Amino acid sequence: TGELGYELHVPTEHAARLYEAIWDHPAAEQHGLQPFGGHAVNSLRVEKGFKVKADLDYAHWTEAGIEPFVKLKRKAVHHFVGRDSPAPRTRHAAIFEVDAPAEYAWSVPGDSPVRDASDAIVGFTTTSALGAVTGRTVALGYVKLDEQGQLLATPTHSGLYLECY
Repeated sequence: TGELGYELHVPTEHAARLYEAIWDHPAAEQHGLQPFGGHAVNSLRVEKGFKVKADLDYAHWTEAGIEPFVKLKRKAVHHFVGRDSPAPRTRHAAIFEVDAPAEYAWSVPGDSPVRDASDAIVGFTTTSALGAVTGRTVALGYVKLDEQGQLLATPTHSGLYLECY
């Protein structure tokens, strides 16, 4: 998420005791320690466009917008599927700001089709969250490219809407 944080993994039987020991220690208050959960982490990462798991399942790494994180020229790069074979680019990673009523702010499902004003499917979502910083619903996904490699729509294009089931 870009925020300084730590995730501790301990056997279940030790979790409560460790939690109490951390919060009861004077350094916790001194350093402004704050707890946060999985939804908070997910919210922050979606707002920042950080992709994990299902956000990467639908596209080749060259389409997913993660090129800065893939260092092919390093000696220690291990083989991974798609490393040596660039895929034809058929989609482009996108962040959509969703105009959702408050009662549905958390309910944009992944794999929702993104349609344009003519009802054509121009993309899809992979995940969404109510932004902790912006307070707006944000979805990650992909926009399709035409045969010339141009976006069928831009994520900020007015007239786009999500078809939620």
